Amino acid sequence: MKDGTIRTAKCRVYQVVSLAVSAALPPPSQALPLLPLTLLPTWREESRRRVDPPLSKPTRKTAKTRELNVVVTQAQSVLQQSVFPTAAMTTLLLLLPLLLQLAAQGAATTCPPPGLVKIESLSCAGSGCPPGTAFGYISNDGQALTVAFSKFYASTDELLAARRHSCVVRVKLSYPEEFFVSVGTVTTSGYMQLDAGTVATIQTWYYFSGLPGTARFVRNFTGEVEEHFKVTDKFLTLIYSSCGVSRDLILGLEARLTPGPGYPSEGNGFVGSGSVDCYFNQVWNLVWGKC
Repeated sequence: MKDGTIRTAKCRVYQVVSLAVSAALPPPSQALPLLPLTLLPTWREESRRRVDPPLSKPTRKTAKTRELNVVVTQAQSVLQQSVFPTAAMTTLLLLLPLLLQLAAQGAATTCPPPGLVKIESLSCAGSGCPPGTAFGYISNDGQALTVAFSKFYASTDELLAARRHSCVVRVKLSYPEEFFVSVGTVTTSGYMQLDAGTVATIQTWYYFSGLPGTARFVRNFTGEVEEHFKVTDKFLTLIYSSCGVSRDLILGLEARLTPGPGYPSEGNGFVGSGSVDCYFNQVWNLVWGKC
């Protein structure tokens, strides 16, 4: 790129891989400490990343959660009052299958049932996404919202305005009214080519229409670099939708280039499409809770 030109990005396949987390019980031969049992099926355990529950919309305990609390209390009482540790341990081991079953049933109700989360409408506006150049789809489990851009880029090879492009996407989601939603992380993938000292800044944000607060993340890349990239960013501040009221989810994206030393003969850069179908992609991880 020393001559100030930008080479065409080669498209590459990216796949989003879902991670499954499993937990194993200790062997019966090991003693279990008398610690508070934490098998309660709260929505915190269901999120892909650990997040705090909403302050303004605390969740109500489900019937399964209350039933599990009773069983846990009884198990702790048996352990504390028993004179014979072996008998207490046997009782606890007999109760564990029931506890795990109730926990699984309670946790299963934290997310909407598969297939019930849908995109009713999606629209975009901004210099980086002319009408008709962005589309979205959602996974069957309702936990991954993908937005793809066909014209999103930033470049130093054009006019000054081309160094910075942005896009705002408005998504209207349909899901059962007893749930609320937030966004835990966003995974961005594309292609970049930066001369030494050139800086590419990618900023993402989201909020819900009619509600206060915006969650935001800013990531910088410094050249010299040429690669297809894929990064996942976690929002430090979480914004939640309302219970019982439909709110549009507003997603924001901006790419900005700062030329490096020697510009324009050197210090050039480009950031934009880079997947197999030449789209700039973002996958928003949705985190659900029960009202």
